Amino acid sequence: MPHEVILSIESIGDDSPIPVDSGAQLLSPVEMEKANSFRFQIHRNRYIRGRALLRTKLGRLLNSSASEIVIEEEKRGKPFVPGSNLSFNLSHSEDLAMFAFSNSLARLGVDIERFDRDSDIEGLSEHCFTPRECREIQELPRAERRVLFFRIWTAKEARMKLTGEGMHLEPREIELTFSKGVPSGFQKPFPGGEILEALQYSEHGAVGSIVADQAFKVQPMLAFPA
Repeated sequence: MPHEVILSIESIGDDSPIPVDSGAQLLSPVEMEKANSFRFQIHRNRYIRGRALLRTKLGRLLNSSASEIVIEEEKRGKPFVPGSNLSFNLSHSEDLAMFAFSNSLARLGVDIERFDRDSDIEGLSEHCFTPRECREIQELPRAERRVLFFRIWTAKEARMKLTGEGMHLEPREIELTFSKGVPSGFQKPFPGGEILEALQYSEHGAVGSIVADQAFKVQPMLAFPA
C-alpha cells in the first residue's frame, strides 16, 4: 500500500496568510538571526513567513506548539525534528512555497519553481542536463521549452534533497526517464528505486516535483490557518 505524503502550497509573499510580525514570534533565535542576515527586506520577510508556516504545519501534525518545536539539520542540511518519525522537506521559489510531510517515509525531497522567472535556459541545460534531457527540451516548440526545463530542474533538485546530498550530487549525475514528455523517474545514479511525481500549478505559473524512496500518494493539506 502506498505511503502518504501530505502536501501544501502557500504564498510567502505580501498576500501570505501569515503576517511577518506574528510569524517572527514563532521563530527560534537561530532562525531570526538568519532572517536578519538577509540584505533585502523582501527576502527576510519571505524567509520569516516560510519558517513560520513550516512551524505551524509541524505543530499541527505533531500536536505541539509551533514556537516550541526544535528543528535541527543533518550534516548536509536536511531538516528534522529530534525524537519524531515525521519526515519533511520544503522548497520555495520567489513568493511561493511547497511543504511536504510523511509519517512513514524515511526520505523525502521536494522542489518548486516559478517558470516565469528569468533564466538562461539554454546555458543551464548544457551545464546541468544530460544530452538526452537536452534533446527532450529541444524537440519541443520554443514556447513550451521553459516549462519542461523547470520540470527537469525540479526533479533533479528534489532528488538531490532526498538524501540531503544537495550539490554534492551534481545535476548531470542524475538522469531522468520520461513518459509522454514529462519526467517520470530516474535512470541513474544507481542504485535507484526512487519514485518521482511531477506536479504543475498553472494558476501559480509553477511546476514542482516530489521524490521519495518508496511508492506514495499525495494528500493535500488544508491551507493555513485551517
